[in-house]
Amino acid sequence: MNNKFYWEAVGECVSQVTEIEGAKDWDDAKKLAFNNMSEGDRIAECPASAVKEDGQFPEFHFIDKDECKNYATLQKGVWATTKANEDYWESRAWWFDDEDDTFYDGSFKKFDDWEDDESED
Repeated sequence: MNNKFYWEAVGECVSQVTEIEGAKDWDDAKKLAFNNMSEGDRIAECPASAVKEDGQFPEFHFIDKDECKNYATLQKGVWATTKANEDYWESRAWWFDDEDDTFYDGSFKKFDDWEDDESED
């Protein structure tokens, strides 16, 4: 079985699937697709047969998750905690739900700009 990497742009009514050209492995696929992705879009590693035609709109496609080796949805924002143990919503953090403890900024660099405990009173 020869798997490929795909990006599924999830629309309000339909989705469209695009092959991620040049991806060497799962992490590389995430990196290559990230700048084109929106919150809620998915990436997958699977055979071409996992890309299915939308029955109602044949020009659109989706990925059958059950046929995939790897599958992840891009998420944005996370509840975080300061050193003073105060919770806050960090809206600048992006993450894939298959690695929910690895965060990226908007340029796919590791996110480490967590809010500190200093207030601006």
